[in-house]
Amino acid sequence: MAVWQCTGGTSLTVTSVPTGLYVSDSRGIEVDLPPDPPGQRERFGKTGFALVFDGRTASWFAAGKPPADCKR
Repeated sequence: MAVWQCTGGTSLTVTSVPTGLYVSDSRGIEVDLPPDPPGQRERFGKTGFALVFDGRTASWFAAGKPPADCKR
């Protein structure tokens, strides 16, 4: 489990699960994200949601919410 601090005051909790990642954020979003494409270790997503890692930073996208840039 890792906690990320994001723009706009959003915090993101990311937990590894057998199917990919379980992501929850301080705006009330909770979602399981599989690797996208399968086998990927930096990109996770499904319709309406995406989490893209780049080292110690990440970009979080959730439908209907502003995108957030996050740091660990």
